Amino acid sequence: MNVTANSNVGAIAGENRGTIENCSVSGSVTGSSGNGCVGGIAGFHRKGSITDCHSSATVEGKAYVGGIAGQNDAMLGSASIIACYSTGSVTATKNNTTGSSYAGGVVGLNSNEAVLTACYATGNVKGEGNYVGGVVGDNAYGTVTACYHATGSVTGASGTTGGVAGRNYKDDYGSGILNACYWDGTVTGDTGIGDDMTGNSSSEALKVEGNWTDAVSKMNAALTDYDWEWSLDTTNPDTLPIPVKKETN
Repeated sequence: MNVTANSNVGAIAGENRGTIENCSVSGSVTGSSGNGCVGGIAGFHRKGSITDCHSSATVEGKAYVGGIAGQNDAMLGSASIIACYSTGSVTATKNNTTGSSYAGGVVGLNSNEAVLTACYATGNVKGEGNYVGGVVGDNAYGTVTACYHATGSVTGASGTTGGVAGRNYKDDYGSGILNACYWDGTVTGDTGIGDDMTGNSSSEALKVEGNWTDAVSKMNAALTDYDWEWSLDTTNPDTLPIPVKKETN
């Protein structure tokens, strides 16, 4: 599937305000607008949930670009992305008007108390604008829990590029929250968070090298109150964790 459009672009939905679950897409998703949202599953996720979805699509855009969603935003109501993963490359070219862009392996911009939980990316992430992250380009008042960028490179401007987040934002109105997130691979600046404005999140965006046993244990500890957890095949060192729904009695 190859999808090309102007503004909000996604293989499943350009803009989502409902429920998307148990889907898989491949091919490419491309957006040409300087201010649009481009994602493998949804361009602009404004309300509702995206759960148990996978994208191997190559995603390219100019403003808000992510492997699963270009922007995850809860301004209109609760918005969550849970147990999703992206294996395609993500590229955000510089917006010629503002000079900014947001590129994330899972989400470009996670904003306004939006939730990102138990998700990962394995593709290369590249941004020519401001904020580039292996998981999320910019976490602005959002919450990112038990997510990771497992393999591949994360390339962007020094100081605003990170293995987990390009920026974890904070001001007088609120703060981005990161819990139990991990990264591996090659990252500009070799850091988990490019710009940690909270000043206390670096310990929640740690680097691991090959052995995921400890990381999975810590991520699952952060998922106690969720219906999902990570499952790791410890007999094969080359496999990556996958999100699975917890069994209920």
